[in-house]
Amino acid sequence: MPPIADDRAAPDPRAGRRDRRRAGVALTIVLPALLAGGCGPESALPPAAEVADAGPDCLADEVLWGLGLTPPDGHDRPAPASGSVPADFDAVAIVDCRGGWRAPLDLQPEVTAPPERLDRVSPEDVVTAGPGPVDDLAEHEVDLQDLPAVPEPVPAPVSVTVVEAELRGDLGPLLAALARPSQQPAPDEACPAMMQMRPVIYLVDADGRAVLARWPTTGCGFLLDDGAPGLLDALEVVRETTRTAGAA
Repeated sequence: MPPIADDRAAPDPRAGRRDRRRAGVALTIVLPALLAGGCGPESALPPAAEVADAGPDCLADEVLWGLGLTPPDGHDRPAPASGSVPADFDAVAIVDCRGGWRAPLDLQPEVTAPPERLDRVSPEDVVTAGPGPVDDLAEHEVDLQDLPAVPEPVPAPVSVTVVEAELRGDLGPLLAALARPSQQPAPDEACPAMMQMRPVIYLVDADGRAVLARWPTTGCGFLLDDGAPGLLDALEVVRETTRTAGAA
């Protein structure tokens, strides 16, 4: 009696090899994405900066605040939205806004030492409270007029002055630094309690249009590698223009 044929086809040994190759290709594609997203802090580029056809403006409100300056009363001058440098924006120069904490020496305010108060207090004027009933404190009454007055809120300045410094040279290192994505805060990341000021710069193209660049930062909000000042110092200052907002 002839053998009965089995309807089930024998497995093709080449099919297993093809499946393994497909799995290897898929792993090659997926693994880098998993490693990029699963190891270390995540990173992200901010939206592209708004292109200002009118050019750079170092007297814009946001720029003044970024320099540590308070805009004068009634000063309403919004800045273009900052962000990453647009891909089709061809920068040929940098305008570095300098003022406040980054003001040139001739714009630095005069600082006088505060008057020394300790040597003006005689021992008889020093009131000490020792142990004893509360009624004993009656003899140590303090005249409220002798207490220092509560300082009044600091009013907005009448005017503020900044300097627009045009920088030229090899912009490649600076553009490469600005093109890096910012790191996002990692879970339970401990950040130092400190403030870091950063340069406020515009990138300008050959047509005079400008974008307000946003510096890439760490998860704690500090400059990546803190290399911003050095990158600007490597460029040549070709022009400085003083700008004043408010009454001169």
